[in-house]
Amino acid sequence: MATTKITGNVSARANISSNIILEKGKTAQQLATAHSRVAPSIQEIYYLTSAADAAPQEPVKLLEVSGSTIEAGIQPVLFSATPTIRFPSMIVEITPREFREIKSRSKKLPHGWQLGKSLFRRHHRTGGRSR
Repeated sequence: MATTKITGNVSARANISSNIILEKGKTAQQLATAHSRVAPSIQEIYYLTSAADAAPQEPVKLLEVSGSTIEAGIQPVLFSATPTIRFPSMIVEITPREFREIKSRSKKLPHGWQLGKSLFRRHHRTGGRSR
């Protein structure tokens, strides 16, 4: 009987962790959409993941590639949770060059963070007139 209770508790915790991770993914997309609309200099936005993401207090982390920022390395900016954004969030804004260095692995992300899925990519028009 104790085994059933322990197994049930582990299963319930795994479900809660999965739900938090799913909710954080939706929050990341919501933030990326909002940021891309108000900041035309943002070229790409990625979700940064880590082993701690299942914890509610762990921030939703976005990596924003911007042509209007300066090269300053990985400088996270932390925001508190709000009534409309349930989780704290962290934004890291980098230049396109710094992003190439991260992708080529010549520059590492801190704290065991991993480059997750692409949440936004600005499509630039090339040549000619739009119709």
